[in-house]
Amino acid sequence: MRLSKIRKKNDIFYYVIESLPGGSTRIYEVIGKHSDLLKACDDPEAFARRRVEEINDSLKRDVMVVNERVDFSERLPPSEEPSSEGTSKNVGWLYLNEIIKGLRLDSFFSGIQGKRKYDMGAVNTHLVVNQILDPGSKAHAWGNVGRYMSMGEYDLHQSYRFLTDLNAHKEELQRHLFERTKGIVELDASVLMYDLTNFYFETEEEDIDFLDGDNILQYGFRKYGKSKENRPNPIVHMGLFVESNGIPVSFTAERGNTNEQETVLPIETRIVKEYGHSKFVYCSDGGLNSYAIRFFNMMNGRHYVVTHSLRKTEGKELELMLKDMNWRFKDDDEAASLAHFRSLCDKVVAGEELSDAERETLKRDVIYKRFPTRHKVDASKLAPGAKGRIDFEETVFVTFSAKFYLYQKRIFGKQLSRAENWLEKGIERGKGQNDPSRFIKETAYTDSGEVAAKKEKSIDGKAVEDEETLHGFYAVATNLDKTIGEVLEINGRRWTIEYCFRILKSFFETRPMFVSTEDHIKGHLTVCYEALLVFQILSLKLKRAGAPYPARAILDTLKNMMVSDHNGQYYEADYTNSKVLQSLEGLFGLKLDRAKYRTKTFKQK
Repeated sequence: MRLSKIRKKNDIFYYVIESLPGGSTRIYEVIGKHSDLLKACDDPEAFARRRVEEINDSLKRDVMVVNERVDFSERLPPSEEPSSEGTSKNVGWLYLNEIIKGLRLDSFFSGIQGKRKYDMGAVNTHLVVNQILDPGSKAHAWGNVGRYMSMGEYDLHQSYRFLTDLNAHKEELQRHLFERTKGIVELDASVLMYDLTNFYFETEEEDIDFLDGDNILQYGFRKYGKSKENRPNPIVHMGLFVESNGIPVSFTAERGNTNEQETVLPIETRIVKEYGHSKFVYCSDGGLNSYAIRFFNMMNGRHYVVTHSLRKTEGKELELMLKDMNWRFKDDDEAASLAHFRSLCDKVVAGEELSDAERETLKRDVIYKRFPTRHKVDASKLAPGAKGRIDFEETVFVTFSAKFYLYQKRIFGKQLSRAENWLEKGIERGKGQNDPSRFIKETAYTDSGEVAAKKEKSIDGKAVEDEETLHGFYAVATNLDKTIGEVLEINGRRWTIEYCFRILKSFFETRPMFVSTEDHIKGHLTVCYEALLVFQILSLKLKRAGAPYPARAILDTLKNMMVSDHNGQYYEADYTNSKVLQSLEGLFGLKLDRAKYRTKTFKQK
């Protein structure tokens, strides 16, 4: 680049000129007019020359002339490996590493490193990143370590040792992560959602318990239990707390035969005592809201919003809840009649014509009833050895939704038709909670009073009637003094934890785990928890920067960011630009949106 001065109309214009191949030139930059530059400096020409020097210095840093001899007959070096390996390296993980550095995991693992002869922080970083970008076994992860640009290396056996060591510090790690997360993104921990899922193992035998006579010395970990996927294999449970934005707060890993209700209070007590976070709204579904859990969340400024099972509600109380009295429209609290509102839904089911007024009524969709109730909880459920029963009061909001009623009627009709078809054809099916065979009953009978040897199957009219009675209804229990809209809004946040489980299972492939001991399983789930936290923080930062993207788009971008080495002289990007990449650059400024990179670039990351 050189300076060019052109005089025009009693003034001088300063330009930066670039020389092009073939002897031609072009204007690279217009510096300005002499008269205008005098207003900012005393010597415009000296200013212009300094600007040309700055541009030339910049080009020396960012532009490299490569004189490369290419031999198209050159063959690849010989190798004894059974399969060929890719030589491109991933640089997308460096964005994840920015979150990991923000969480100060290096500091945490330095604090517990002790005399261990491997770098715990380096192993953790790689396992977390690989769980996000290329999930698989620990051997698979170790084999991939060279695919990540500037990633620290370790030995395979150290990854298994790390899982054992990590399990010993997993609760301490969770406290550290919670505190550090608050410094990276603003959390909304006023409401904490809890749910539990499980993961099955391919083995057909559960882990045995180690006994000393009648005393159990150690329980097996992979146990038969109620699988979310209805599989007969041994399982382990994972309970998870998340805040309102979907950021994980804490987790627990339990034996597969553990009652899911028993997983709640230990982890919640840990949050209250060890995290110092005692005032929040506990939110969960119907399987994780026993009376003991509800009572616990009435103490020390806590509250709860939980799904209330109408199916399990006692007859007299259920009758009062569904009685056509004290019903109101959700939108404006106007008095409503359940019988009339339900009759309009039945007219739609029957295909009858509705008047304009009736259609407008149905558009309001939801009516509700506020139902105060009292319960008793066994004190021993709250404190071992405690005796007696404790009374507490709560409010149950019972809702009836026209849309929900019509949806359930449609599904119910199809399932009942299938049950009748199965009955007619003699098809045998196991009874599941939502299986059509739940409508089929088996009756044993005899002709002369002996032991029943004959069996007859038929549609269970009572089961059909009981289920139809609850179509359209939904109930939520709470001790909050809130409106129906506010309570349902809190309850509606539970989708965030379902989304977290979807990420763990579908994107991060938490199972198969490729490990079998309790320490290794818990260590693996801790790595998955860290991976979920890192990814959710990244997603939330993008969202708050005005760039919300689906998980698949973010993951695909990070996975595809590979660079290839050109004879050790420079790296070239093997990926394209994208909206996600530009948003990541806007957040972190790592300059990974370039087409080519100097070899020293990634040594500085």
